[in-house]
Amino acid sequence: MKINVVPIIDIPKVYLERLQKLGEVTVFSTFFGDPDMEKKVKGAEILVLQPRLSVDIVPFLDKCKFIAIMATGYDALNVVVAKEKGIKIANVRDWCGDAVAEFIIGLCFALSKELLHGISVLREEKWFNPVEFGVGGISSKTIGIFGFGNIGQKVFRLAKGLNMKVICCTKNPEKYKENFPEIEFVEFDELLKRSDFLSLCAPVTPETKEIFNMDAFKKMKKTSFFINTARGALVKENDLADALNRGIIAGAGVDVFQKEPPSADHVLLHAKNCICSPHVSWATEQSFNNLWEEVVSNVEAFCRREERNII
Repeated sequence: MKINVVPIIDIPKVYLERLQKLGEVTVFSTFFGDPDMEKKVKGAEILVLQPRLSVDIVPFLDKCKFIAIMATGYDALNVVVAKEKGIKIANVRDWCGDAVAEFIIGLCFALSKELLHGISVLREEKWFNPVEFGVGGISSKTIGIFGFGNIGQKVFRLAKGLNMKVICCTKNPEKYKENFPEIEFVEFDELLKRSDFLSLCAPVTPETKEIFNMDAFKKMKKTSFFINTARGALVKENDLADALNRGIIAGAGVDVFQKEPPSADHVLLHAKNCICSPHVSWATEQSFNNLWEEVVSNVEAFCRREERNII
């Protein structure tokens, strides 16, 4: 079995050895948005694949039977056509939820405490003004969660421990109400109107693509903060930048972009009170280990003719 590994992070020796027991393994160097993918995926029967693609690789998959994608989301892969070619695809689940949830709460602290403003003032050799700084907080504030999968549920648990009120808008809320009686499940417009912090924890679907646009931002509080660690395509980015620059909302934390990496002149990198990071909310040592364990376990299951995390 020919196994090509096109990873987003280096494969540890222990996981490489597990794959080598299953077939002939070739590991390629790559990077997010790598356009030179044809030679890296062609001829593979099993493909371990990084998730951020800038080209459609499916036409190059002449012998592929199985793709183990190194992410929960798989929107960059043409899944429909891949399945039409008889290729099975598995993703990874519950591998970085703790890291992302911690990052979201960290952004809540940074935004409410005006960390960007504080750094800017210090660089101008000014000092502390108690009226300017630290007037915000998160205790007793309302955090709205858009989407209630694994990450959304972990955000809820952290927020609850910080004495925050949690409201949530999600598909099929009835299935969660019994196990999460403390959460108030609301419609989309109410989520927008009531949230002091609004965290996106949902996948991109035809229904959710660019659902956060100017119409949505105008329904939010002027004092509210918007946080996206999910997918860039959930947000109309020019509208978010406009909402920030015009004071329609108070600030934002953005870890994901529609096109990654963003250009140096991307509107959000220069928007007022917007903390931007390079899609690193998931990145911890534990997450790296979890990711490889899940990916390799998916490949091993396929080789045993078992289905694991098949999408």
